[in-house]
Amino acid sequence: MTADLRRLPVVQDLDHLRRLLEDGTITSAENRYVDLKRKLDGKGESTAKDLAAMALHGGVLIYGLDEQPNGARPGLTPVDLDATIERISNIAAIGVSPPVRPRFDRIETGGGRGVLFVRIPASPLAPHQAANRYWCRSDHGNQPMADEEVRRYLAAHRASRDGGAAALDTFVADDPFTVSQNGHLHVLLLPVVEDPTRLLRSIGTQHRGWAPFLEEVGRAGDHGTRHLSFQTRAGGAALVRGIGPGRVAPEGREAAAQDLELGEDGSVRLYCGGAVTVPQSEGGPLANEVVIGAMTRLALSAGRLVIERTGYSQPWLAGIHVSGLRGAQSLIEERRREQASFESGVDHRYSGNEYRKGVELLGDDLVEDKPRGAIDSLLGELFRGLHGGANYDVFNETYRRDDPPL
Repeated sequence: MTADLRRLPVVQDLDHLRRLLEDGTITSAENRYVDLKRKLDGKGESTAKDLAAMALHGGVLIYGLDEQPNGARPGLTPVDLDATIERISNIAAIGVSPPVRPRFDRIETGGGRGVLFVRIPASPLAPHQAANRYWCRSDHGNQPMADEEVRRYLAAHRASRDGGAAALDTFVADDPFTVSQNGHLHVLLLPVVEDPTRLLRSIGTQHRGWAPFLEEVGRAGDHGTRHLSFQTRAGGAALVRGIGPGRVAPEGREAAAQDLELGEDGSVRLYCGGAVTVPQSEGGPLANEVVIGAMTRLALSAGRLVIERTGYSQPWLAGIHVSGLRGAQSLIEERRREQASFESGVDHRYSGNEYRKGVELLGDDLVEDKPRGAIDSLLGELFRGLHGGANYDVFNETYRRDDPPL
């Protein structure tokens, strides 16, 4: 039987593919997670069902390999790679509801043709519809889901989202600064599939296991990770600055306070006390997009390292909360005004007291080198509210010139 290829490393080239065929890693036997395709079907309905069904637990469609009878080695039937990718992308976006986001690995055989690995991650929005039915997979192919099974999945999604929102509320309520002058940032990442000792099994219970891993997490952040110290916590460990043992907040350190905690279950909790500051001069609070963006990136980097260490491949619940925003201005815009190099003509101030956002992310969203999609889903609405509709690029620390403020 063909192996579960969801964790198969990216196939490097044609020689690598041939070795996988020769050693039996890839065979002609279809199963729950793998399906070989000689070519795309004409109308696309069958492909839409494949994508919808695979998205339930994740899987791989391989185009350009022809299944052979009696388990014989699959034959190479190279497909037009660009045309196949374009067609599958369109089907995934239009023929499946909600849309799915496949990833493509190309193996060139020459002349723009080759073998195409279409990887469909387990979707946080599953089950998905195609041809007016919800679909799942067995070792014998695609099957329509029973109504009761669909209701069970949808109810589980609602419960998961409600649990994520409640966990974020608890995290925000546990702010170490009970009396604050600034606006604070809270970022929470929770694996959807619960496992109380997921990260603990990989790291161990000793200080010598947690400390190096937290140091690696700190190095993954581009900003604000210097001078962080290690602390053990109930159910995990943390990198901190400006917060004492036991998560006790000393006076006068609010703006500098940072706390990145990893749980034994692989969860990530990030706290920052300087997301919104109130300067001594008149003008009102200032929202620091650089700090908010950098700290959120650090939390996502921690999630990526948890994935790499534990092999967790299922979706995540992500939540973010920023307090103290009412009347706040963009710190970047204010600095440009001071330098007399930028005049928007409009005094943009945030109208709400807080910003709160909860989303579901795929593991692939976190492991990207620059997770722009995850950042935008969490922070895009906040940054547009601070800057008159313009989009802030956290990787270049600037609002995009092609989308100027109103």
